[in-house]
Formats: sequence, structure tokens, C-alpha cells
Amino acid sequence: AVFPEAVRERVPDWKFEGDALSHAHNSYLTVAAETGLTGLALFLTFWAVLFKEQWNLYRVSVPGSLSRALALASIVGIAALSVAAFFEHNLLTAFPVLTLSFIIGLSRSVGIKGVESKASA
Repeated sequence: AVFPEAVRERVPDWKFEGDALSHAHNSYLTVAAETGLTGLALFLTFWAVLFKEQWNLYRVSVPGSLSRALALASIVGIAALSVAAFFEHNLLTAFPVLTLSFIIGLSRSVGIKGVESKASA
């Protein structure tokens, strides 16, 4: 982890230890510190493309269908995690990301089947 060493180097008399210094409490700042601006750009691109794909799936899904509900759930989940990432480092922690990944996987699976059957009808 780059963040704790950077803080200790710049503020040698820092009194807090443990969780207060374990990460930046901001996912974007942590990713930028760990991977550089290129890594941050790729990270943001991944989430933006995922959001766009889910939005497109939502638009083409039949209103009231399971695929539309799951697409909307994943869009809201991505938006919520993206906002929360400004205040805590949660975009790379297991529980929220695995839960969101599960919903996105369901959404993509059900949505693609729904779009294919809608197209063939």
C-alpha cells in the first residue's frame, strides 16, 4: 500500500495508526496512488463502460420485465458505489463489489436472453 508510506514520509509525527492510515478513505485517490493516473483512467473507464452497457440493456428491455429490473438495480448500484467511493475505499473491497457483480451478472444473463427472444419474435 502506497498511501500509508506517503503519509508517514510527509507527516513524520503522525499520531494515528491502524485503520486511520491504512488507506485514503477515497477509492479514486487510493487507485491513483497505487496505480498512477493511467491506472485511474483505466479504472474509471471500466466503471463508465459497465454503466453504459447496463444503461443500454435497461433501454432495450421490456418495461416491467426481470431484465429491466436487474439492469436498473445494477445501474443504481454502480451509481451508489461511485458516490460512496468519494468517502470510503469500497470499490476494491469484496462484499460490495461481489454483490454488485452478482447483480450485474444476473442482469446480463437475463437481459441478453430477453433481448434475443424479443428480436426473434
